[in-house]
Amino acid sequence: MRCASVGLIPQTSEYLLLLEDDTTVPAKVWEYSTQAMKKGYDWVSGFEVGRWSCPCPGLWRFEDYALTTPMPGSEPLVEVDATGIFCVLTRPSVYASVKWDVWDTEWGHDVSITYELKRKGYRLAVDWRLTCTHMTQDGDLTCDMAQPLTRRVGGYNPLLQAYPNLTPMESFTARGPKLNHRKPTSDTTFYRLPEDVTFDGVLYPKRTRVPRSIAKLMYEDGLISRVVL
Repeated sequence: MRCASVGLIPQTSEYLLLLEDDTTVPAKVWEYSTQAMKKGYDWVSGFEVGRWSCPCPGLWRFEDYALTTPMPGSEPLVEVDATGIFCVLTRPSVYASVKWDVWDTEWGHDVSITYELKRKGYRLAVDWRLTCTHMTQDGDLTCDMAQPLTRRVGGYNPLLQAYPNLTPMESFTARGPKLNHRKPTSDTTFYRLPEDVTFDGVLYPKRTRVPRSIAKLMYEDGLISRVVL
């Protein structure tokens, strides 16, 4: 959906507000977010907790292959390395610069995407005053439930999304993406690459774990000599 939406967004607009349909945002989301943008930030996130095993903030700092969630402090506006996409104010040009057709099996889609923005030189921040409610079928998750979380990851290795294998972002139009019909077979198992491989413009360092379907495509293209299925 995000891939297809790139061509629909007017690049003449000053700001772009990203919201997810299971998020309730505070009344001053526009006021606080635009204030932060005027302080030199390119991507301003609200504060929300996740729905999975730990209700940690959807906000991240990255150091030495560890992801750590910051927690609110005395400063309302804090710079971060990655965020969720539940409540974000940015610019259309920043949104359009994202390769939405990549995935990282260790970090997750939102972390991979937003950390790539950080690596490009964009400044990301959270405004702790923008407390959001995460709605679930089992009840609302509120920011007072937030708990810190640190988790180790093997590395930063964005993978091409396998279903479907999308064309490069440059070819997206208002009609959405065109599909590549080289259908993968399975993503239930993984293969560790024996060497560095560049595939469809993405560098996969040695020992990267890729879905079996991606490894098969690499093998068919002659990029690796064998693949253990």
